[in-house]
Amino acid sequence: MGRHALKILKAHGYLVNAAVPDKFTRFCQWKNLELNMQLTMNDFSVHRIIGRGGFGEVYGCRKADTGKM
Repeated sequence: MGRHALKILKAHGYLVNAAVPDKFTRFCQWKNLELNMQLTMNDFSVHRIIGRGGFGEVYGCRKADTGKM
């Protein structure tokens, strides 16, 4: 994705004669991985209901691999 995104940006004239830093390339590659991840309920531990509304319920959850709420 990173190199593909750079090619698209260069093709549309956004990066004309620009040196692209490795950090930007790595960021694009990471975002591609992040956006293509398929999350399931097994990736979370559900704690309790935080609220209820017209469209459903909101639960407090913790992501299993990072431990973040």
